[in-house]
Amino acid sequence: VNATEVDSITKGGTYTGTLPTDAELKAMFTVSGNLDATETDKTSGITWNFNSGSHYFDGMAAGETLILTYTVQVTDPHGATDAHDVVITITGTNDAPTIIAGGVLTGSATELVDKHADENTLDHTTSGYFDVTDADLTDAVSVSATPQGVGYLGTFTPFVDTQTTGGATGKITWEFKVNDSALDHLAKGETVTQLYDVTVDDGKGGTDTVTVTVTITGTNDAPEIHVRAGDSDAESLTESNIALTATGKLSLSDVDIIDVVNATKVDSIAKGGTYTGTLPTDTDLKAMFSVTGGLTNTESDKDNGITWTFNSGSHLFSELAAGETLILTYTVQVTDPHGGIDTKDVVITITGTNDAPIAVADVDNVKEDVTVQATGNVLTNDTDIDAGDTKEVIGVTAGDTGTEVSVGVGSNITGTYGTLVVNADGTYTYDLDNSAVNVQELLEGQKVYDVFTYTMQDSEGAKSTTTITITIEGTNDIPVAVADIDGVKEDDTVQATGNVLLNDTDVDAGDTKEVIGVKAGYDGSDVSGNVATSVDGTYGS
Repeated sequence: VNATEVDSITKGGTYTGTLPTDAELKAMFTVSGNLDATETDKTSGITWNFNSGSHYFDGMAAGETLILTYTVQVTDPHGATDAHDVVITITGTNDAPTIIAGGVLTGSATELVDKHADENTLDHTTSGYFDVTDADLTDAVSVSATPQGVGYLGTFTPFVDTQTTGGATGKITWEFKVNDSALDHLAKGETVTQLYDVTVDDGKGGTDTVTVTVTITGTNDAPEIHVRAGDSDAESLTESNIALTATGKLSLSDVDIIDVVNATKVDSIAKGGTYTGTLPTDTDLKAMFSVTGGLTNTESDKDNGITWTFNSGSHLFSELAAGETLILTYTVQVTDPHGGIDTKDVVITITGTNDAPIAVADVDNVKEDVTVQATGNVLTNDTDIDAGDTKEVIGVTAGDTGTEVSVGVGSNITGTYGTLVVNADGTYTYDLDNSAVNVQELLEGQKVYDVFTYTMQDSEGAKSTTTITITIEGTNDIPVAVADIDGVKEDDTVQATGNVLLNDTDVDAGDTKEVIGVKAGYDGSDVSGNVATSVDGTYGS
């Protein structure tokens, strides 16, 4: 009796996927064994064997069954047969999905350049994919991503593009998205690498993981100057005959945290306002303004981080008249190491006040019997630093009073030796009273002084008082010899004595007199000689 397999196969179970052909399935089953002519019964006399060979039935999902029924038949030489079914039940287990090497597993995003039209609004995106398979034909995979670090920028999203069911090769697509504003803190060339573990899962405990790398590169963002609480970009100063000073603060920021930012002043000056007079040089004006401050490589923002200072030093701006303005515009600049710049103007407005004029003492001179009138203008040497102010005389009086005078302008003011007239425009005339005794009695070269006080004021009403002094120089006045008479008497009083100078006069007080010549007779001419000498006359000597 020989045992053989029947050339048939019956398939059943819960698995409904693709199977090997019936021929292949039948080839997996073999039978051997027999009874020889001396045997009538043999325990375990038939051996059957099932071997799937190279087919692993991986397509069966966990718990799925495939029931293969084979038939074993024994036959004797006379055609008698018997048959028995052998049932092979194959139960599937889970096969993990497998990620196929390759695909696109890297991406990048670069911050937009500073001031780009889409800066801080554009979403940067980068994407890629990889393929995956799952031997379990009915298994559908899901996908998830886990960042390897914390504080990652943007969002990373994987999704199943093509499923793995039915033996197909699945496709997983990933996308990374980040708004440009989230990249502002990155400096020029600074990079951030973000790693994401992307896992495919068949839902039955089978997984596979691949790492996606996203590299983000920064560009330079220029620093910025701000005017915040406690800051100022303007100052108003009033001229007051002392150095003008002002100090203010500005805030600054640079989203590129690692950039060092320095604050300086721009080497420029703009001038405006109503004042049109002479100013210090631009170099001197620029030197009045200074700037300090900045950001370190660990700071991205600092309130009141810039200090600016204005100091006029020795220049008081007194030349500004009341209400006149001088507007000085300086520029503060912040720079980063990559050429990023921002600027802010600081405006200093200086308003003038009235500065009192300075009346300077005047002098003039006349000379007895020679130059008896002096003229001039007392305002010529008076000063007023306020450019544009006018000056006028408002009062004049005789003597050095040391106090303001408010009357007498245009009038004859009688002094000690003459009269003075001072007009509002400063012009004056002094007339020496040449006939006055106190003038005529002046000796040759003797000097006396006629002092007057005057008050002037500027167009803003500020006053100043000083003097005008007239020097009067004396000249020599001719003495007057007065005829003398005396008498003698024949045979009685024969000698007469006296002093011829006693009745002679000289208006120059203090002049001495002497006789320098004597002669007999009178012809009206000067005489010299014979002093203290006997001079013979007609009747005596």
